[in-house]
Amino acid sequence: MKNIGLIILLFNITFCFSQDIKYVSINDAVQNSKNINTTDKVFLLDENVNEVFAFEKYNGQLPKNYKADQVIFINIKGQVYKRSFSGNVNAKWFGSKGDGKNDDVTGIQKAIDYLAAFEGGTLFIPKGIYKTSKAIEVKDPFISITGEGINATVINCLADGIRLSPYKDVSSAKVSELSIKGTNKAATAGLILNNSNFYFLEKLRISNFDIGIKGATSVNNKIRDFYIGACRKGIVFENGSYFTSITDGIITNCSEIGIEEKGSRLMIQRVDIEQIGTPRNKGYAEGGIAILCGASTEVRDCHIETTEIGFGLNGSGNVIIDNCYLGSGKYGVKQINNDVINGNYSFNNMRFVNFETDFYIPKTSIYNISEGCMAYTSQGNQKNLKIVAAKELGIFKKLKYNAARNYEIESNVNTILNNNVIN
Repeated sequence: MKNIGLIILLFNITFCFSQDIKYVSINDAVQNSKNINTTDKVFLLDENVNEVFAFEKYNGQLPKNYKADQVIFINIKGQVYKRSFSGNVNAKWFGSKGDGKNDDVTGIQKAIDYLAAFEGGTLFIPKGIYKTSKAIEVKDPFISITGEGINATVINCLADGIRLSPYKDVSSAKVSELSIKGTNKAATAGLILNNSNFYFLEKLRISNFDIGIKGATSVNNKIRDFYIGACRKGIVFENGSYFTSITDGIITNCSEIGIEEKGSRLMIQRVDIEQIGTPRNKGYAEGGIAILCGASTEVRDCHIETTEIGFGLNGSGNVIIDNCYLGSGKYGVKQINNDVINGNYSFNNMRFVNFETDFYIPKTSIYNISEGCMAYTSQGNQKNLKIVAAKELGIFKKLKYNAARNYEIESNVNTILNNNVIN
């Protein structure tokens, strides 16, 4: 018993002693350096996160135009010290509060500038609500941004959300585990990819912007495991945004379009698009997926419901739409311009439920509607597909390949489809 009592006494003495240790804050060390002994290593309190860090003398050269930031590098009596840490850079080190009140964009931007000066890394944004008055700018490659999850890390944006524009061939970075929320302000976007290549965008929730995700001249990006809601347009890619995939996501409650492709090559798979458009006298307005160029775009295994138009077509290109479910609208597939579309469209294994017209393609020159395309009533009873096309233009034909992989046109489409055709 005496030994036990002695151990408890020693523990209490040690605990009390450790509680009495007072560390100088980073700010006090920088502002009142005369009170600091400049040894090879100093221990300072980061009041932003209430943690003590070791700072070691740094005799190397800082990158050009980068000075001691008083966060990672601090200057004490003319000597530069560097913070010792492992893992990711924390946005709160740089002054971001995450309290939903202060403007946190300056702190986040300083953290990104540090990563840019040292050729990349990951910025960690801890749990909190981060108010930003302007876009967070990432202008260099190899800089990733991650949070603690879509229900924990929320960026409340008064303007654009995050702009990725490194202007280099390979970005090779990730944005993940965040919620990005706007104020429905016109001409804003939650996530902007401008000349951005090889980004992985995943586990994101984006809402209340003019456009959820906007890409221009962006190549080989992967968007997956996402939620986009309450925007005018969910996702827009344009101007040569090639080889970008959009998979395993939800787009809902957008007022015009779920996904819009303009001059891009997209792979869209397993995306659920619902409640797109503003209610009008006849159903919903606008469309689930608008293909405005279709340069080798593929859409597979998607679910599109409660839209006036499931797929809107308005451009040439090679387009494959396969194994998609479309429900409750006016047009399942609709040509949305009045000019002849010289595209190559292939529609395979599609299900249309409760549409007034399943295919409205009066001036589409080459297309293939497979026998696997079927139409149903709202009660689940199968019915004939309703197809609007113009035979006299010589465009209502079935495309197939011969052995040499050259195009052949077969015009006996009524027998092949066994469906009603309106000329």
